[in-house]
Amino acid sequence: ATFTITEPQPAQPQSSFTYSINNLNVYFSNTSNNGLFSWNFGDGTSSSSYNSSHNYDSAGTYNVCLTLITNCDTVTFCETITIEHLSSVNLQDELQSGTKVYPNPAANTVFFSINNLKARNLYLIDPNGKVVESRIIKGPREEISLNGYSSGIYTYQITDNLNKLIKSSRLNIIK
Repeated sequence: ATFTITEPQPAQPQSSFTYSINNLNVYFSNTSNNGLFSWNFGDGTSSSSYNSSHNYDSAGTYNVCLTLITNCDTVTFCETITIEHLSSVNLQDELQSGTKVYPNPAANTVFFSINNLKARNLYLIDPNGKVVESRIIKGPREEISLNGYSSGIYTYQITDNLNKLIKSSRLNIIK
């Protein structure tokens, strides 16, 4: 009898991402397989986080690239994104979104006073772009314990039931 042993070929590295835009802030979600990552946001800045959020200085078109580095290969995926100016009407809606966050900066606990009836989801994103808190909004006041969180500038996002962004801003955690 003759036996043939065939070793499976390792999966080819694939680099890809999705993104969501809120004014000048973009949240990038890495959908690549494992390896080391390098983001180039097309404006001279970069990051090595798995997921990342980036605040652009101005509206415009940017070529964003995610490079995946493995032991065997390096693969880059690029996509052109367009950041548009927020109209004054939209800006006024944003200012009247009815959300207050306090205290900010915060050390132990942060409170969200949410008076927008469309608000359904609350996300807290760490300085590396990783979602560290995700919850369904159950009432006009949400409380998040900051035990276990490191100091840094975090981003919070509030979305509606279709996950459309209502409010996004920064939270400074000081330990």
